[in-house]
Amino acid sequence: MEKFDINQIDVKTMRLMLSIWSTRTVSEAAAIESLSQSTASYRLERLRHWLNDPVFVRGANGMEPTVLGMKALEAFTVIIDEVDQLTEAKTFNPAMSTRDFVVAASAIETEVVLTGLQHYLMNHAPGCRLIVRPMVMRDIVESLNDHLDLALLSVPPKSSVIKQVLLFNDELVTYYDPDVRDAPASIDDFCHAQHAVASLGGTATSGVDVELRKINRKRNIKLEVSNLESLAPLMGGTSLITTIPKKLSFGLMKNFKYVSCPLTFPLIPFHAIWHLSKDQEPANQWLRRAMRIPFES
Repeated sequence: MEKFDINQIDVKTMRLMLSIWSTRTVSEAAAIESLSQSTASYRLERLRHWLNDPVFVRGANGMEPTVLGMKALEAFTVIIDEVDQLTEAKTFNPAMSTRDFVVAASAIETEVVLTGLQHYLMNHAPGCRLIVRPMVMRDIVESLNDHLDLALLSVPPKSSVIKQVLLFNDELVTYYDPDVRDAPASIDDFCHAQHAVASLGGTATSGVDVELRKINRKRNIKLEVSNLESLAPLMGGTSLITTIPKKLSFGLMKNFKYVSCPLTFPLIPFHAIWHLSKDQEPANQWLRRAMRIPFES
């Protein structure tokens, strides 16, 4: 009969049959599959019983499949290929992978985290590509479940399907162009100065304004931009000051000097977040480990 219940046949038997087909002998196939010859013969006989067919017959060149045996072998090939692909999905070989890693980040995370990660990828996963996307908070959970591997940000969204790890902490400092002005020396200087702000998340109000309101003060905002990257070129050669993370002093704000902000703030945490559905994905796990390496030394 040509129809049989595939559920009766285990993967080991399928692999054995494919090895018999390849080697044309039961003994060599048994050795390849780490089975004794008697166990291999028993599995072959059991398959013959289930299919009511010899499956293999002796020919001039060794064991040759019957017509039904050939159909079974074709089915086994498809199944084993899928099983092997599933097994490969449980591992990640960075040296051989050509995978894209897609990460959402703003300027500070790009400068502090992704610069080092790109160098690490080029050395340890040369076939992989890093794709950096802008941070869009309104759909971040959905994006992480879809095309994003990770997002880097200070305040993770409150969601039961989002996991996170702390990468680093930073402090707020006040930057200024030393060729144009002196550093603000007091809270009065700070409030009277002309400020530049980045309206991250669509609002120019930040922790600075919150702290100022606590002491019934406010600052004089003269420039508002939509991202941190725009601050430096627009502030250069002006008396503007801005209060943003200290770690930007090594790159984006390297042409400016900074002083401690006259207000007191807690350290700002920066996290990597990912979707729960990708928590056990080997490639995602490898990426998370690679991203943390610079902060563990």
